Amino acid sequence: MKITGHSLTQGNEPVILSFELDTPENDADCPCKSPLIHYSASQIIDGQTSPLLEGNFSILGIKQIELPIAAQQRLAFTGHIFLFE
Repeated sequence: MKITGHSLTQGNEPVILSFELDTPENDADCPCKSPLIHYSASQIIDGQTSPLLEGNFSILGIKQIELPIAAQQRLAFTGHIFLFE
């Protein structure tokens, strides 16, 4: 699985991260143990990591993903947001 083409929508609340997944075809061997992925969004401010939002999403049969990464726009500071699985 590979993440391609991503964008961040900060005009509305919640703040949304959109990206595309390049996944193996359905008949190909998939090394994934589960189509359910856990993510958390956090940012580094003055050397300290601050959590924003976390959740789960499924990659089963989906190519375009949209994830909320902050409940309010003012919580997410530009250019310092990180996602972890």
